[in-house]
Amino acid sequence: MMNIKIIKVNFLTYLFVFLIIYSGYINYLIYFSIVFIFHELGHIFFAKLFNIKILKIEIFPYGGMIKLNKKLNIEIYKDFLIAAGGFIFQFILLVINLLFIKNNLLNYINKLIFVMNIIPVIPLDGSQLFFIFLSKYLSYYQSLKLFYLFDILFLLLTISYGFFMGDLNLSYIIFCFCSFIIQVKAKDYRLNSFYLERYLYCFPFKKIKYQTKNDIHFLKREEKSFFYDNNWKSEKEILTKKFDNCSEFW
Repeated sequence: MMNIKIIKVNFLTYLFVFLIIYSGYINYLIYFSIVFIFHELGHIFFAKLFNIKILKIEIFPYGGMIKLNKKLNIEIYKDFLIAAGGFIFQFILLVINLLFIKNNLLNYINKLIFVMNIIPVIPLDGSQLFFIFLSKYLSYYQSLKLFYLFDILFLLLTISYGFFMGDLNLSYIIFCFCSFIIQVKAKDYRLNSFYLERYLYCFPFKKIKYQTKNDIHFLKREEKSFFYDNNWKSEKEILTKKFDNCSEFW
């Protein structure tokens, strides 16, 4: 059962709802709310399925943000399903609407939110799926570097498209840009949290990689590494040396 105490409504959301009602677009608000609820239920469903605790749900004018007590070294397929859960449930809503409700406005809003959210720009779900894709094939360090680089490129493309098409949503762009800045500032914390998890916990990875260079930046998700430093050493031994020198971290 969902704990109501973990749900927080951002103050801008109240203003957004007031303006929508004042403008007479109550029907848009109702259908937007239906799509929003289905979308967030998708994330919640898969989080609960994998026994991941939900810490907070914050509702913004453009959607919700769910904070999970989730390890960065979580299995990739679980991470993918949690991130894609919103889209999966939106597809279920689309089928229900086409078969039973047959409401064109609900169908339009559902597709609009899907398209807006699939863009790989922080904090949209598309950005999470893009990072998961990168981290499957690259090291966590390399994935983060490319992720932030491509994120700003996609954001600039989104701004350019909106500008030339005359459909530039300034508040939406500001929201994404501020979220990007927050994520970039926390990149070192995120990277070191990934390393700390590998140091503290024993993950049952089946794949083993032997690294000829003694560099923890080669660590990948779902892959246990051994590094050559005069002789072969486990990643925990290498990380122990790194964390002993606190100046290199945090």
